[in-house]
Amino acid sequence: HERLRRWAKGDEQLEHALQQVGTDYLPLTQNEVLEPNNRTVREALQAWDVAFCDWVNEFVPEDPGYEFLVRQRDALVAANQAQIYNAIETHLESLATICKHEDLLSGAFGTKVRVSFERRDGQSYTYNTADGNDVLDVSFYLGDTNYWVRIFLVRFGMHYNNQIDSAQALLKDRWHNNNHLVALRARLTDQFETLIGAKPNADAFAVSNEDHATVEALAQLARRRSEYQSRDPEMASSRFQEVFTQRLRVTYLVKLFRLVNEKFERQRQPAAPGGDDEVEAPAENVVEPPEDNPAENPRPGGGSDTEVHRSGESSDAAGASNQDPDDNDDESRTTEAPS
Repeated sequence: HERLRRWAKGDEQLEHALQQVGTDYLPLTQNEVLEPNNRTVREALQAWDVAFCDWVNEFVPEDPGYEFLVRQRDALVAANQAQIYNAIETHLESLATICKHEDLLSGAFGTKVRVSFERRDGQSYTYNTADGNDVLDVSFYLGDTNYWVRIFLVRFGMHYNNQIDSAQALLKDRWHNNNHLVALRARLTDQFETLIGAKPNADAFAVSNEDHATVEALAQLARRRSEYQSRDPEMASSRFQEVFTQRLRVTYLVKLFRLVNEKFERQRQPAAPGGDDEVEAPAENVVEPPEDNPAENPRPGGGSDTEVHRSGESSDAAGASNQDPDDNDDESRTTEAPS
């Protein structure tokens, strides 16, 4: 009990949630506690921690908001321990998991959207640029209309100058303004934003450790949505929506969806004859259903995953330095985990 109290110390929401459930959170029986017999205190504590984490991963609590707080806290500790530009390595895959739950995404940002992905294989929702940067290629459709916005989210690490060409090449021959490049980095600098913004339809967003931990926790929660649905369908709808709305609206994703909505709004305006607003939506996109309930959103026509065509383009910013002057010490920076 004391160990868990110390673990939650400083997080008022988590402390309050623990007080509400009393001692029901204690998962180990007396025999399980005594199993690490003839071990040192350190070894016993490690064994209990492993057993507790295994139990948390399988347990479905009464309130998804409580599970979010637990998972967000663990994700934030892991991010703070990692090197600054490595902390968000799994970010795009987790973001794809959230985007697959179209109803939760639509409710959080007040715009009904359908979502599709461009995938190179059936395993991952991300692929790589020619220089190895992670890409999440996602298209948003406004409600039941043909209005569409295609976003190429590209994750950058510490060294980026020689990688910007291949990221900007994702927009090559895609002259329509509904295509947009969003460069994600743990830390933004003036130089990075200038290089990204040198081309039209491109922006750079910072992904803080807090943003990443929130997305990671929501993705883990979304993967368990079917378990909540089987026990309490109303809980899996209303409370899930409340948690997703509250948490997503304090991340950088607010700026992303503001950008998407602005592009939708431009398409609603009367198009000039021969203007680019008359271009049809990309035909290669295939709607992907949530992985936990594939029957809800069947793939139209039984389509298959397709491969994105990528080609090179020279950058106007060639010759710039490989990293920002103030990034020199970031690669080795770590933060000690709470005891």
